[in-house]
Amino acid sequence: TDSVTVSIDTITPAVIVPSDLTITCQSPQISINATNLSASGNFQYAWTTLNGNILNGQQNLTAQINKPGLYTLTTTNQINGCIDIDVVNIVSNEELPVVNAGSDLILSCKNVIINANASVVYTGGNLQIIWTSNNKPVVSGANTLSPQIGFSGIYTLTVKDTITGCSAADDLKVDLDTISPKSAIIEPGILNCKISSVPILLQTTNQNWSYSWSTLNGNIVGPINGSMIEANKVGEYVLTITDELNGCSSILSKILSEDKNPPQISAGPDREITCTQNIVTLNGSIQGNTSDKTISWLLNGQVLPNSNLLNPSVKTQGIYQLFVVDELNGCTALDSMEVTENNNKPTGFSTDIIPPGCTKLGTVTVSNISGGVGPYAYSINGGAFQSLNYFESISSGSYLVTIKDINGCLFSSALDVPVPPVLTASLPQLITIEYGAGQQLFPELNIPETSVDKIQWKPITGLSCSDCLNPIASPLNEIYYTLTVTDVTGCTASAKVQLLVLKDFKLYVPNAFSPDANGINDKWQIYGDINKVVKIKSLRIFDRWGEALFEAFNFPVNDPEFGWNGKYHGKYLDPAVFVYYFEAEFIDGSTKLYKGDINLMR
Repeated sequence: TDSVTVSIDTITPAVIVPSDLTITCQSPQISINATNLSASGNFQYAWTTLNGNILNGQQNLTAQINKPGLYTLTTTNQINGCIDIDVVNIVSNEELPVVNAGSDLILSCKNVIINANASVVYTGGNLQIIWTSNNKPVVSGANTLSPQIGFSGIYTLTVKDTITGCSAADDLKVDLDTISPKSAIIEPGILNCKISSVPILLQTTNQNWSYSWSTLNGNIVGPINGSMIEANKVGEYVLTITDELNGCSSILSKILSEDKNPPQISAGPDREITCTQNIVTLNGSIQGNTSDKTISWLLNGQVLPNSNLLNPSVKTQGIYQLFVVDELNGCTALDSMEVTENNNKPTGFSTDIIPPGCTKLGTVTVSNISGGVGPYAYSINGGAFQSLNYFESISSGSYLVTIKDINGCLFSSALDVPVPPVLTASLPQLITIEYGAGQQLFPELNIPETSVDKIQWKPITGLSCSDCLNPIASPLNEIYYTLTVTDVTGCTASAKVQLLVLKDFKLYVPNAFSPDANGINDKWQIYGDINKVVKIKSLRIFDRWGEALFEAFNFPVNDPEFGWNGKYHGKYLDPAVFVYYFEAEFIDGSTKLYKGDINLMR
């Protein structure tokens, strides 16, 4: 017999599949990983689903899926035909947050930073909040639902579940409204002498605007918070306009000017009614246009008739006022001038007459005019007036001299030009002077010195001047001087004087002396004026028999060194009478020989 062993193989595949798996936004595709724990076998795998979706791996232990549902893995051991069926439940966790970035926002001058007011609806947790923008980041709170935003643009709020990766976003539009009020101040009028205040107002207004006026150097009359003010002073006026909706402001300014310039006028120079002009024309003037000016002249406060001219003619003295009104600005100007009547007329004059003389005719000169106004003009015997105040080539006779001042006023006076006397000059015949002294000469003339034209003394030796009337004469020797005088008419006269010079040089020569060594009169010497005696050229002393006892040469007077001590050969002589001879030279160059006796006494 044979036996057959029959074994039973009914072991199913031992396959393990994971518990439920979750598909999320972060993992939209997942793998289902099964594990076969069977010891041996030849296995076949088959993944199937009714409501899911298998991407790949249907015949593998691992299948790729991307949809929730039930997934079945059938494992067949092809050796024993046993089958294992496992089911995996795939669930979905892909909830998206519901994001609302909030209402659009507007930045303005009032709200330079604004908070967003976003919201999120979401059942899960672990949310991440992020604000982004292509232009500028948020100021703060970029990871909150209420960030601070300071710039205009599109801001994106992104909310993300950090676990599932599910996210949603919403945009927030932030606009910018910083438009300041647009307007302009209408050019105000100009203050002048007629208009003391003017309104300053806006060209455009808005009910949402507020106003505030100010000025540093002007003056506002009344309210300052309206769209218009009243101003009465030159200056700059500043208006701040604020848009109450967005808080933006604009500043406008306007300069208020004035025209209070009075007319530039001149009443002209003072005028004078004179001897030749009893009607004068006033010389008023106005700078610029005169067509818009009202002109009037007043005399002593009274308006002159027909005085609407700038250059009226008048004949009455007084204070004239030019009054001008500028009709454009209402300003006035007043200037005055004076019309005087000339009462200063010539009333007299002096004449200096040089009568005709020997070689020329006479001259009449007018001077010391009393009254009138210079420069003066001069006429003689009805001739033409001249500017020179003298007349030449005048013969002896009667004349009528007339003067005329600058105002044409005349004055006349008669005069006689006499026949001139014969010119004479005289001097003393003889004048005696001491040698070295001076004597002033005083000639006598029969004409005043002012009529003398020329003086000449000859010779000029010893004279202090040769062309003056009274020179000082200091001659050293006797001399004759001749004076020749010529007057303004050409006549001449001469005179002569003799000056005798006394040359008394006064030498003193003692006639006795006593050489007894008592210190008194011990020497015999020559005395004299050293200013007149140049020197003693020689001195000799002899005894009675003619023997020379003493001699000296070329010595000054008054010098005891050159005196005789009464000795001869060193011995005193006995008393006796001796003879001296000496020659003296004087300052005028002359010399003189002197001799005499000397009595030597004991």
